[in-house]
Amino acid sequence: MGGGYALDVALQEPTLAATVINYGHLATDPEDVKKFEAALKQAGQSADLKIYPDAGHAFENPNN
Repeated sequence: MGGGYALDVALQEPTLAATVINYGHLATDPEDVKKFEAALKQAGQSADLKIYPDAGHAFENPNN
């Protein structure tokens, strides 16, 4: 959920220099993520996306 908020703020706040989306419901398919990155770059934005294909849901939760 926080990743969605981070994206919303990034789209609405022109003075924001950068955003990091770590968790949140955005695109979950790696091909959709690549399309998102391409759209950012086509819009003149820099993007540094990382895809970890073997990371499961809640991969940062220490109880998993």
